[in-house]
Amino acid sequence: MTIKQRLLLSNILLVVLPVAAFFVIEILLGYVFFVFLGQSLNENNIGTFTAARLILFALAIIVINSLLILLLSRTIIKPLNKLRAAAREIGRGNLEFSVDTSGNDELSDLAREFDDMRLKLKASKELNEAYIEEKRTMIESIGHDLKTPVTSIQGYVDGLIDGVAATPEKRKKYLRTIAAKTRELDKLIDELSLFSNLNMEESPLEKECIELDQFLSHIIDEAKLELEDEKIEWSYEHPTEIDIVIPADRMKLSRVFTNLLNNSVKYRCRENHVIDIRLSRTGNDAVVDIKDNGRGIDREVLPKIFEPFYREESSRNKKTGGSGLGLSIVENIVRSHGGQIDIKSEQGEWTMATVKLPLSEVQNDQSTDYRR
Repeated sequence: MTIKQRLLLSNILLVVLPVAAFFVIEILLGYVFFVFLGQSLNENNIGTFTAARLILFALAIIVINSLLILLLSRTIIKPLNKLRAAAREIGRGNLEFSVDTSGNDELSDLAREFDDMRLKLKASKELNEAYIEEKRTMIESIGHDLKTPVTSIQGYVDGLIDGVAATPEKRKKYLRTIAAKTRELDKLIDELSLFSNLNMEESPLEKECIELDQFLSHIIDEAKLELEDEKIEWSYEHPTEIDIVIPADRMKLSRVFTNLLNNSVKYRCRENHVIDIRLSRTGNDAVVDIKDNGRGIDREVLPKIFEPFYREESSRNKKTGGSGLGLSIVENIVRSHGGQIDIKSEQGEWTMATVKLPLSEVQNDQSTDYRR
């Protein structure tokens, strides 16, 4: 029953109940006074009867009003007091304090809205706490990643200043190491800048229509040339009967596949390392699968690999270290193109990254050759 209906009912009862009480008192008191007690109808007895009737009627009015007020208090004032107490607790920062949301009246609706607000505040508070913790972790990770090459550079520079590198060969070795660490530092700063711009949406896409087969062939050829001394078996499967054209930012898309290929090389565990790349078309999407027979990823950590600064290995060693931003950047770029990326793996056996990107509406007329 709604509050409006309760107030209307209480107003009706304020009229009906006193009238009913008057007749009940009149009949019962008359019966008791003149029949049961056998009083005669004289002036004194009638006066006494009238006084008793007025007193009982007044008491009945008081009792009826008290009961109605108590009823309204229980159904209106009590829930309002509970809401006030809940608001006070929330004002103190206690978001675990909930209110009773049962019922079908306006106050119950208000209680439900109030509790929804409390839950949203609680979720917002938890999200903010998680954001603060993530920000703290990111700052620590950035500090660590920047400090590592800087410390190394400082050590080699001190060695050159102090004359530790006494021979030309040793000085040349020191300088090559400093140059390598500088490039590592520059790459880290570049990834941090790109990651920040992608998250702040400050890095607009310069899209063009790209013929994906030629684009991937070019990236694979570059990787083969760079890793020609490594024992890697490359396999590239692609359709020959149709062109697969997508609208994409060439530079950013190149970073996606270069990063995925570098990861396949970085986490190898066999002498005969194999990288299989497959290009296909599914519905309105171009699909690129990159599979290797590397060390794989633990199932427990697989959902975390796109988190910024996350690395599966506990130690940040030189062989598999890095900024921990690679896959996070890859995911951001793919999503900014309206695509999806999924990584599946079997630890110790294989890992496969699948990238889906939407096709161009007009493929053949707008296809772009990477050699242009």
